[in-house]
Amino acid sequence: MSSSDGAAVAPQDVRTREELGAALTALRLASGLSVRDVARRSGLPLATVGGYLSGRHLPPLATLDQFAGLLTVLAVPDEAAPAWLDAVTRLRRVPGPRPAAAVAPYLGLRAYQADDSALFFGREAATDHLVGLLSSAPGTPVVVVGSSGSGKSSLLRAGVQARLAADGRPVTVVTPGTDPTGVVPEPADLAHGGVLVVDQFEELFTADVAQDQVTAVVAGLGRLHDEGTVVVVALRADFFDAAVQVPELAAWLAATQVLVGPLSTDDLRRVVVEPARVAGVEVDDGLVELLIADATAGSSTRAGLDAGALPLASHALYVTWLAASGRRLTLEQYRQVGRLAGAIAQTAETVHNQLTPEAEAVEKATFLRLVRVSGGTVDTRRVADTREFAAANQAVISAYVAARLLTSDRGQVQIAHEALLTAWPRMREWLDADREGRRVHGRLTDAARRWQDMEHDPDLLYRGAALETADRWVRDAANPPDLSAGERDFLDRSRAAERSRLDARRRGTWRLRALAAGLAVLTTTTATLAGVSASQARASEHQTDLAVSRQLAVQAESLAATDPALAGQLAVAADQRAETVEARSALLSASGRDPVTRTDSLDAVVPSVAVSPDGATLAAVTGDGLVVLETTGPQPRRLARMTTGDTSLYQVTFSPDGSLLAAVGDGGLVRLWDVHDPTSPTRVATTAPAAGATYYDVVFTPDGSRIVAGASDGTVHLLARDTDGRWSQAQTVTATKGTVQAVALDRSGALVAAAGSAASVTLWSLTASGLSPVGAAFPAATTKVTSLAFSPDGGTLAAGSTDAGVHLWDVHRPAAPTEGLTLTGPASWTNHVAYSPDGTAIAAASSDQHLWVWDATTGVRLDSFTHPTTLLTAAWSPDGGSLFSAGSDGILRTWRYPGATLQGFSSIPGQGVFGASVIATATTDGLRLWDAAAGGRHRLLSVSPAPGGAHLDGAIGIDDPLHLVVAGDTTGHVHFWDVSDPTRPTYRGAVAAHKDWVDAVAFDSTGTRMAVSSDDASITTWDLSGALPTAPTGRIGDLGGFVYAVSFAPDDTTLVASVLSGHVDLLDASDLAHPALVGRPLTGPKGYVYSAAFSPDGRTIAASGNDKTIWLWDVSDRAHPRALGAPLVWADGYATNILFSPDGHRLAAGMTDGTVRVWDVADPASPQRYASLTGVTGEVYGVAFSTDGSQVSGAGSDRTVRVWDLTTQAATAAVCAPARAGLTMTADEWSRLAGPLTKPTLCG
Repeated sequence: MSSSDGAAVAPQDVRTREELGAALTALRLASGLSVRDVARRSGLPLATVGGYLSGRHLPPLATLDQFAGLLTVLAVPDEAAPAWLDAVTRLRRVPGPRPAAAVAPYLGLRAYQADDSALFFGREAATDHLVGLLSSAPGTPVVVVGSSGSGKSSLLRAGVQARLAADGRPVTVVTPGTDPTGVVPEPADLAHGGVLVVDQFEELFTADVAQDQVTAVVAGLGRLHDEGTVVVVALRADFFDAAVQVPELAAWLAATQVLVGPLSTDDLRRVVVEPARVAGVEVDDGLVELLIADATAGSSTRAGLDAGALPLASHALYVTWLAASGRRLTLEQYRQVGRLAGAIAQTAETVHNQLTPEAEAVEKATFLRLVRVSGGTVDTRRVADTREFAAANQAVISAYVAARLLTSDRGQVQIAHEALLTAWPRMREWLDADREGRRVHGRLTDAARRWQDMEHDPDLLYRGAALETADRWVRDAANPPDLSAGERDFLDRSRAAERSRLDARRRGTWRLRALAAGLAVLTTTTATLAGVSASQARASEHQTDLAVSRQLAVQAESLAATDPALAGQLAVAADQRAETVEARSALLSASGRDPVTRTDSLDAVVPSVAVSPDGATLAAVTGDGLVVLETTGPQPRRLARMTTGDTSLYQVTFSPDGSLLAAVGDGGLVRLWDVHDPTSPTRVATTAPAAGATYYDVVFTPDGSRIVAGASDGTVHLLARDTDGRWSQAQTVTATKGTVQAVALDRSGALVAAAGSAASVTLWSLTASGLSPVGAAFPAATTKVTSLAFSPDGGTLAAGSTDAGVHLWDVHRPAAPTEGLTLTGPASWTNHVAYSPDGTAIAAASSDQHLWVWDATTGVRLDSFTHPTTLLTAAWSPDGGSLFSAGSDGILRTWRYPGATLQGFSSIPGQGVFGASVIATATTDGLRLWDAAAGGRHRLLSVSPAPGGAHLDGAIGIDDPLHLVVAGDTTGHVHFWDVSDPTRPTYRGAVAAHKDWVDAVAFDSTGTRMAVSSDDASITTWDLSGALPTAPTGRIGDLGGFVYAVSFAPDDTTLVASVLSGHVDLLDASDLAHPALVGRPLTGPKGYVYSAAFSPDGRTIAASGNDKTIWLWDVSDRAHPRALGAPLVWADGYATNILFSPDGHRLAAGMTDGTVRVWDVADPASPQRYASLTGVTGEVYGVAFSTDGSQVSGAGSDRTVRVWDLTTQAATAAVCAPARAGLTMTADEWSRLAGPLTKPTLCG
């Protein structure tokens, strides 16, 4: 580390942990060691060393001896070490009190202004991008688009305005306000060459602003831009559809749209830590991590942070600062103010106290419409249509949106963060009152909205039991229900339809009306354009198509983290609308996600699903009934629906022979149906009620003659069937003082487990005489147990819990169970657990919107499947090839298992390389081979540990001609496997190749020549034409640094190597025994060079480094290489690994921002952006193309390898195949996601 004058900073001058990290990094660089070297030599974990060097963590005072050892590795003399130890001790001391007049470093819910720029962090990359764009004289005004709460205003004011003002460039910021035409200043009022920022541009699209005024404002801003003032417009994303209806504005969006997306967790960490550092205040590491966890819990974005959570996190920090009197914000202080949720509660009460009496009168009703209430499950946020609210409610919504506790987007309103549901006492009180009545109201609201959205389709009106239940609630409610006009109309129409017994089914009516509306719009548009030339009209239409395509693509990417099925279909729509890089990126990215079929929409929360033993039938609970579906045909088919009136059901199960279906719920009843003919289930029994109890779980004994059910009063009930087929209560035992939430029975039928709110599990033996306790109850989890499942062999019991874990217990000796693994990963409740039929995997449905799958033996995560809402239940198909899931959105989903993502690694895979028929990966636990066949599912063929405890380091290559896989390890050895039979690879041995980590393995086109590079700054060459070699054939060393990449040219005699110290070497390997450098090194990158590769024709070399560039050289003349124009540059992350496709038309780069970027390099002198592929969470360390170039893989730091298609045709097929097997996007969903745009034919 250096000061501004270049002098090294002494340890006694270090003031913050960031400065300590920078100083230690300076020592490391001076020593020539990598972070990995320092960790290995000091004996400290790599993550610990990385934390010290990055400044994220301080060494604990209790382990200063270990830190002293690290200083020794960094060549700090013994006499200088005490000063470094003193620096750590000084930084670890609690700072003193801060001045009374100290200014808060956090602004709470207030937007940042230019004067706040010193405290504005986390948007540096976006600021750099915008400032660079504005400095390049853009051809059209720049439109900055982002969701409410994403920080657009702060970015433009504290970021862009402050930066430009510092450079002497004048910036004017205006908002439309109540005088839209006044937003356009007179040219004389603006400095030439200055910047005009129009913030909150969406105010122009309110109902009281005429369309001609909007057009005039846009035209005026366009003229200002043409005359030399750079114009920037900030637009809220939910007004995008309105914006593209203005042709000139649509053109701006197509040309220079800048999206403000969600913050990453790293950026959020800067938001927390950096303002405090500026103010001379420290923030405890624990506070930082807990706040990030709080802010990302239940997030719907791939980056991890919902836009609406950002201002809430800022407010929580402000409240914590107010609570602290010293120069350190501690974890305890953050907890004392209630964490993120406590700050929210305080803000909510402030807004409540400021409401007018008229607004306060409808406040409760407004919020209750924004919550989905589910019997026996957690409450969840509900997205409400603004049409549901009257004018009085709008005042409440506006007040809470202003406080950023509600968000408004695309004509919809929702609570900004689910913490509000539990953290605000007033809200909790509202939710707990008349819960059953609100369940009825919630169903009515959803039904009325669907009816309205479907153009008042009479088939969607209430009838029968549903209408009777709603009428009884309206009639008997203690207080008059707060029904919207739409709900009253819906009930009135339902009653009229029921009275007249109208059976007309006009489901197609709404389509005709929608078509008519579309034609009317087209006619109006045509008339509007009649006054301009045909070419201008076509150009305007094309610009609109481009803008819409890009926005649909953005919507698809933002939706991918929560609803991959709809995200894929939205990406198809984007690509259909216009060919844009954004649309292609979204569509190709969708091809790399796990294929999912939306099997059916059940229009209610689904707490339970069950699969028949033969796998042909599936049953799902829908609150007040059951739905039975066929699962074996090309498309799922609903066979039957059974209702139970106003009684809620919570659990369903099939009998072992599949002939009976049992369901339990409110009223203490067990209902049974005969489903020999699943198209016509017959109610065969309803057991006598358990007085005052609700059943939450039910299971049959293996012979189907008895049933075990868990009840809300803490009891377990055994029911038996007599010889006449009648069912009756046989035994009742007490399991717990609280609710029995879960029961399970082992496959032999001899052992029963029950658990619930008391967090303990009780075991009973089950014999012909009934239930007998086995041992004492044991604490299966730290909080309430939600679900239980026995392994198929009966030896292990899995317990899902509200502590987010899945706890495994060895019950081979039931009287003395022993604790086993705890499966981790979920961020919220695990609501249901299930073993795969073969017992090798465990699945868990979680409230964090994921379906998790682990290896049942090792606990390694094998897969996770993303859902848009809380997930409540899951079930395996009998063959283990599919998983069924459902939850609070009422949609039943079918996932193929295993999915498209290669997972289950114990460490980070360095690369997933393609052979002709397999994909190979190498990790510390060995070699894995996967089926390379396309189609969305890559089956794991084999796992082969490296003998002798060797740790493979990720370097790997496939030699197809010789059926060899070669992988390197951390000690410099290369290991050989014969993969002629990929299901049973044969280990051929290991050979010492280098003195340090192996970094890369490469083969020539014949497979008889191999090159291996290493951290020891050398390359070895190998002759594989005969017997397996026992030593390298040749070696060239002293290349000046780690050699991270090596590859052969098509001539099989030339090698290219990337050397970390900053250059690219060409080597002549025609004589394998004596490889030699050719010419001078290629230079250009300004930092480390991580990767280099030859194009397939041998005429071009590409290289990447940490300076965020990729250089290309023409090496047709090996003696005189020349750079091909300027390097490729970008703003975010750097390329760790690059590779040309087999045909040379594509160049792929694995990026540290978690993407794989692909360029079209058919003309290497003029590369064009092709796509940016997403899906990896973390950094991408390796890329590889399939042998035919149709797919590319990316290996990530999230311990996955993802595979993407590279043509839109293949990607569309991958997305649409599972979509066609179930439900494609509905008109309601299209309207919610795409607004008034006409819905195209998707996956038809």
